[in-house]
Amino acid sequence: MKQETVRWLRLHDARGACKAITQFIDGHRWQDYEQSLLLQSAVERQLEIDGESLHAASTEEPALLSRIPTLRAFVGLRNRIAHGYDTVDHEIVWDTINVDIPDLARSIDDLL
Repeated sequence: MKQETVRWLRLHDARGACKAITQFIDGHRWQDYEQSLLLQSAVERQLEIDGESLHAASTEEPALLSRIPTLRAFVGLRNRIAHGYDTVDHEIVWDTINVDIPDLARSIDDLL
């Protein structure tokens, strides 16, 4: 498979995760998120997909680091969720999904 196709698939995966997060939190408030293990788990899984797919895409095309300003932050968040799950600050996650996910989705859309 060509590198460009693989990069496109990785970005498509990240975009799909952004869309899923947006759908999951639609109509929910912080209090809902704070109290719902199901909602937290669903969002965190999609954040893991975002971070992993962005990492893979940037490994294949390092120029993405400058084209997606929050790429490193999402990779770091993925690592925190996967390896430091017991130290995840849910308020930070809530802010991230409300503030940074829309920007990430727009950046990916521009590339796709």
